[in-house]
This record gives sequence, C-alpha cells and structure tokens, in this order.
Amino acid sequence: MKRTIFIAAMLVAASVANAQSITTPTDAFNAGKDFANTGKGAAGNMVNGTTGSQQLPNYGTTAPETANFQGGKNLIGAVGANKQVGCENYRAPNAFQQQECDAVNFLSKTPATRPKYTIDKATDPLLTGSKSLINNPGSVPGASTQQCRVERVKNPATFITETCTESQTLETVKCKRGFSANVGTIVDTQSFDVNRGSEVPTWSARTFPMNFNVRGTPEGFKITWYQADNYGQVWINGTLVYQNVLGGYGDMRNGSVTSEYVGDGEWGWYQTVYKSASGVSFGSFYDDGCNWGCRGTAPNLDITRYIKEGDNEIVLVCANANAIGPCSVKIIGTAKKLVMLGSLIDNQCSTLEQRAQ
Repeated sequence: MKRTIFIAAMLVAASVANAQSITTPTDAFNAGKDFANTGKGAAGNMVNGTTGSQQLPNYGTTAPETANFQGGKNLIGAVGANKQVGCENYRAPNAFQQQECDAVNFLSKTPATRPKYTIDKATDPLLTGSKSLINNPGSVPGASTQQCRVERVKNPATFITETCTESQTLETVKCKRGFSANVGTIVDTQSFDVNRGSEVPTWSARTFPMNFNVRGTPEGFKITWYQADNYGQVWINGTLVYQNVLGGYGDMRNGSVTSEYVGDGEWGWYQTVYKSASGVSFGSFYDDGCNWGCRGTAPNLDITRYIKEGDNEIVLVCANANAIGPCSVKIIGTAKKLVMLGSLIDNQCSTLEQRAQ
C-alpha cells in the first residue's frame, strides 16, 4: 500500500512540476513541498476510505493486527513485565493466545531455569586428560623406548651480545710461480729517402744532419739511389760511405765555397775554392759539366754494417756550382725484431695470495 501511495504522489508531483517553470534543483524541491502541503489531506481521506471513489480494500482506520500483544506495547518496559506475570502458569482458551504466552514464558524464564554446567579443572575429563598427556607423552608406536619428553622452561629466554678478537701470526710460505713466453720474429721493411737540393744556392755548400730510426735488428740495408750536383758525400753514424768529389777533397761536412788569393804580390789572382770546417782549402772549386754523381746513380751499396738498431745519424753534404740541382739519397733495408705472441703463467701461489688479501 505504501508503494502505491508513493507512485501516485510522484506522478502528481511530476504534473505539478510540468505546470511550473522549474530551472534549478531548488525550484523542483519547493514545487514538491508545496504539492505535499496542499494535497496531503485529500490523500489521507482516500487511504482511510472515508471519501472518494478509490478506496483501498480491507483497510480501515485501525488495522486488525493491532489487537495482538496490545499493540506490541506489552513487551516493552513495565507493561512487558505485566504481560510476563499474566502468562505465568496460564492456560489460554485458544491456541493463538497459548502460543503467545509460551513465547513470553520462554523468553523470561529460560535464562534462569536452564541447566548450569560447572567445569572443574580437577575433575573435568578434558582438562585432566590433557594434563596427563603432557606429563606422560608415551612412546612412538613401534619403538622400544620413549621418544618424547617435556621441556619446561622456568626462565624466559634472554639475548646476550658477546664480542671476541681474533689475531693471526705472520708466516712465511714458499711457492712457485712460473712464466712461459711465446716469442716471435717480425721482419720490417724500412726506408730513408730525402732530397735537399732546393736548399743549396749556387756557388755554395750545405750540410744536412738527419735521423733514421731503425725498428729492430738490421738485417740488410743498401744505398739504392744517390745524386749530388755538383759534388757531395754521405756519412752514416760518423763514417763516410759514399761520395762524388773533385780530387784531393777530404771531409766536406760543414765546409764552404769561397774565394782565395793565389800568387805573390801584384802577380797573384783570386780563385774559387772549397774549405773545410777548420779552414783548410781542398783546392779549386768549379763546374765540371755534371759528373756521374750529378746525373744520379743506383749503386746498391751494402751499408748494413753502418746501421744500428734505433736512431742513426745520416749526414748529406752537397756543394753546388752554377745552377741549383738535386741533392738526394735513398736507403732501403729490413730489420728483425722480437715480439710477444703469447704467454702462459703457472701460478702456484694463487691460494696464498688470496689468503693474504
């Protein structure tokens, strides 16, 4: 019945809301509130059945269920206590009233009259049996002796922090550590090739000290080309190894082309000569028309005995007459050197080395 009334009220409220201008939730709430205030009287008359044509069947002013338990009030407060007294040892004339009193008697008397059970730790079988099991656990089935025992701890467990110091003494132990090297030989081809002719002006001489680094032990080195215009020399590590000079020339290193007065008094003349670094004259210096060394040659001269491993000093001397010409030398050879191809270490001290860390 309540559901029917609610739906009717909502339908009417919806029609009222449609008739008004509702734009906010507050407007809708106020519209529903106004409708409830204006229509609650008419709705109540229809529910009670006093007016209107749509009366609710079997519904009057007072529901017949209100006759039971005096409206439900006899079980509350002091009235409930009266109901309890009235039902004590009471035999009702009909079954419904008798059921009512049976329910009242059950609720009021059961807590006081139901049997009470006393559990005594000295006599209760469950407690005495468990205590006996703890004191005498018995033996494992199939074993000849008792396998279980009861451990009783009288004092609680405690934690103790203890420290200690450990020291070691020094000891001397001998061990072997071997090393095996796999060494190979590599033959390296090397060359030395220079041309300094453009640096020698006409009627002058220049000395060029240079370095030739040989990587490894010399195997075979040769002068494969030589050219000096007009005259020149090649020195290796302080030894003269090749030259093209005029007769009577000595060590031309750091020498010079200069003029020298020849004769006695007014009957003398000046001539061009070549003088050594110490001022000694080697005689007349002139253009001989480009000799074999001026034109260039390939002597293939073996100079291995003059070459050493590492740095080698190559000194090239050139003396030029009329025109600037070449002043070059080329050396080619091979050197052998040992290289480490691999190694094998037999370390029998590894265990001791780990212990020493």
